[in-house]
Amino acid sequence: MQTISNVKNLTKTPFIQTNKDYDKKLNYMNRFTIIWFNLMEKSNNNNHNEIVYNIISNFIKQEIEKREAQGVVIGMSGGIDSSLTSVLAVKALGNQQVFGLILPDSSLTPKTDTKDAIDLAKSLKIKYKVIELNKIKKQIVTSLPKNKMARANLLVRLRMSLLYYYATAMNLLVLGTGDKSEMMLGYFTKYGDGGADLFPIADLYKTEVRSLAQ
Repeated sequence: MQTISNVKNLTKTPFIQTNKDYDKKLNYMNRFTIIWFNLMEKSNNNNHNEIVYNIISNFIKQEIEKREAQGVVIGMSGGIDSSLTSVLAVKALGNQQVFGLILPDSSLTPKTDTKDAIDLAKSLKIKYKVIELNKIKKQIVTSLPKNKMARANLLVRLRMSLLYYYATAMNLLVLGTGDKSEMMLGYFTKYGDGGADLFPIADLYKTEVRSLAQ
């Protein structure tokens, strides 16, 4: 589990991951921001969410411009984290620069989650693609040792591999969708959902994500 060891070492921008610092990933919690807490001292509850919303959106836009990317690709699960991240990305870049990948495993993913992801993509008017992973996963694990944990992690890493495939092919950045609660608990898969170029909501606890999503 990764935790914040020294809050003074935190940077002032939402977390960015680059090729150069990827190998230092085990220490990346020390680089998360304290935007939320700084804003609490400067704003009241009425405009707090709006300020955070704008800061994160501006961060996404600035990073896309800095890296000369064509936009972002997001793994859309139908959950609140990926949904909020998608909305923030569209606010920052417009719907033409946001591409959604919906990657269900029909043996595990509730149909309602997939439907929610598709409905959101249509509502945001972004391009999206649905890829069913169950058959792909089965083909890979056929000749591998049986292990429930390894298989579960393989699925998450398979999703990230596809996100980076499209990111490379389309000159996009991968937006991570993890929030601070998940990061501090270690509730993510290394080189799976814990691997991305930008983590725009990584400084928001789950309760704060819910508040902002409203």
